[in-house]
Amino acid sequence: MSLASPVFILANAIAPAPGTSQIVVHGTGTVETLPDTATIGFSLRGEARTSDDAVRSVNDNRKSIVDAVSAIAPVVLHDGELALQPVRGEDCKRDYGKEMLSAGPCAILGYVATMDVTVQTSSVKDAATLVSLIGRLKGYEPSVKAFRIGDDASARRAAIAEAVKDARGSAEALARATGSSLGRIISMSDTLEPGDRSDELRPPAPRQEAAPSVKIEQHVEVPITPAPIETKASVTVTYELLP
Repeated sequence: MSLASPVFILANAIAPAPGTSQIVVHGTGTVETLPDTATIGFSLRGEARTSDDAVRSVNDNRKSIVDAVSAIAPVVLHDGELALQPVRGEDCKRDYGKEMLSAGPCAILGYVATMDVTVQTSSVKDAATLVSLIGRLKGYEPSVKAFRIGDDASARRAAIAEAVKDARGSAEALARATGSSLGRIISMSDTLEPGDRSDELRPPAPRQEAAPSVKIEQHVEVPITPAPIETKASVTVTYELLP
């Protein structure tokens, strides 16, 4: 996998006149943007004598959490895989690789159902409050997994503009140092390094639903101020160098 790939090339690049000197410079630009989306992750767990009741416990717990968090902020849920495991007594000595009857000391005593859940919300200021509420409602190990920008197109444009400005500043300084002046742009390319484009690492966020009207017990409000997200761009520009 290449560490860098060109994503923009100046259209109709100008062919320099024969004998024209050129100068190639690199520029970088970074802009900071406050995140507008928070991602929260947690697990659900249900225990019961029967598999149906274990799954039903997970479903009931999920519904109570969804209703509660939706009353505070608009959210979108993504459910992970549902796993169902039988539970046997402590005296069951299983020989892995061999089939055993689920009887006697290895009789199934109950079932444990688990499911991972991811919540996305545009109400970043309420992210920590939602984590606290999910924990109260028996969501297992809730945490804020990430902050991001839902649509970073404007941030990327601003970063590219900063990179072009930086490249021109370097070119002008080099031209002055050689007693020359800067001419036209011959070519320009925008190069990204892995991790610069967060939109390549995730699918577009689905549409958020309006919060239902649900009464819940007074929740603990936890203020949170996430750090700005950096969007970076780099460009390579070739200028004509005039005497």
